[in-house]
Amino acid sequence: WYGVTCSLEDQMVTRVDWSSSNLVGNEGLPPELALLAPTLQLLWLSNNTLLQMNLLILPKLTNLKSLSVYRTNLQGNTLPSELVNLSGLQSLRLYDSHLGGAIPSSLVQITKLEWLWLHDNDLSGS
Repeated sequence: WYGVTCSLEDQMVTRVDWSSSNLVGNEGLPPELALLAPTLQLLWLSNNTLLQMNLLILPKLTNLKSLSVYRTNLQGNTLPSELVNLSGLQSLRLYDSHLGGAIPSSLVQITKLEWLWLHDNDLSGS
């Protein structure tokens, strides 16, 4: 499948990269995505400006190392404090996505986080 990568050892899905794929919809991320939680390490959905999504499923993807959802329509969403469950997250890109609300202080608990891009949103806090 386009943009889906599986591991060579066990053929489990490790990467989903649907960036700039002209995704459209307002249903959000399908709950079935949580079935990939044990093996999914990279989820990139960026540059899909007509894609509206809900971030609530993201904390269930506990093995993510890289999450990129910039330049999508997250209007009405806030950063869920449950993102702290993504303890292995190294890269988080959510810029220019119409996010609002406060930046959860719990983000500092993601100790492996090296890259954090939140600019060009309507976020508050530091």
